[in-house]
Amino acid sequence: MKYKSAFLSLSLFLACCCLAAALPACTLAPEEGERESMERAAAVLETGQNIFREELEEDIARLEKAAARGSAEAAILLLRIYSSPSLADLLRIPPNSCFEANALNMLKRLGERGDLAAQSYLADYFLSQETRERAPENLRQYFYWTRLAAGQGDLPAMGQLGYLYLNGCGVERDEEQGFQWSLAAARQGQPAARFNTAYCYYLGKGVEVNYPRAIYWLEQANLSGFARARRALAELYISAPPPYRDYHKAFLLYEEEEAATGSVEAMAGLGAAYEHGRGVKRDYRQAARCYEKASRRFRDLGNYHLSPLYHDMAERMYEMGREVDKDGDAALGRRKAAVDKNDNDAKAAPRRLKAE
Repeated sequence: MKYKSAFLSLSLFLACCCLAAALPACTLAPEEGERESMERAAAVLETGQNIFREELEEDIARLEKAAARGSAEAAILLLRIYSSPSLADLLRIPPNSCFEANALNMLKRLGERGDLAAQSYLADYFLSQETRERAPENLRQYFYWTRLAAGQGDLPAMGQLGYLYLNGCGVERDEEQGFQWSLAAARQGQPAARFNTAYCYYLGKGVEVNYPRAIYWLEQANLSGFARARRALAELYISAPPPYRDYHKAFLLYEEEEAATGSVEAMAGLGAAYEHGRGVKRDYRQAARCYEKASRRFRDLGNYHLSPLYHDMAERMYEMGREVDKDGDAALGRRKAAVDKNDNDAKAAPRRLKAE
């Protein structure tokens, strides 16, 4: 009985040790002064709050101690401080010093140990590096840390991993993997993943083409508030083959999008609907008004390439409207060939759905 009790005590001790080893490093309670230092450092980084160099150095010393004990929060703050040019200047850190690299390596070690906060921040860090400096290694690192975070069930990382596989960013393109990760994140409500799942079903990326499923996931993305979903759904209803093509639904979606966001593309889509009689009675004057609005909005946005295009289309629509009023069906017949030709005009057609 004595030996049995000793064995049970030893088993319980070993189980507690294993549990402690399995806990994320960032769950360690901060020691005295560390929490205050973290809060002050975060305030400096977020708001540019003034701080004396001596005070910042004291906070950094505490952060380094906390990071060495396994705090991802402290390691992230250190990396942000050392990668900030203004704070590096305040600390009198010379260019190309090892401080940022050391903080990065410390955070990498925590990420390799399974710390989700470290993995997520490292993915964002290398994405920002890729934005500033195009380098294949930055993209590979971005993929690597995104994959680790996704493997732990981080929802944004799961959706982003699907996008990376679909587009071959930092990894060889794998549309089947891209679809599977996108679908997994879509089922948990990730808006961009819902959009990308629809994209896969629409174009047959990693899965067979399935228009009803594409429509369903675009509707879900729209309900989730994904900005491109409503307009993309309208484009799908225009470009899909029968029986899934529905010009009237596309027209209504363009109306909703234009009313809600003032989208230039939605206004141009309404112009095309009125011009060709897609989902609404053909009305050249109304088409002209839509094209005029699109032209003005493109010009306001600084897109002087597309603005003249829609201005010319508006002028043509007004001319066609005058001829219809003047000659009735005869003028309409003379214009039919030109109108039908514009159905396939790439400049006026809605853009194809693509992954976001």
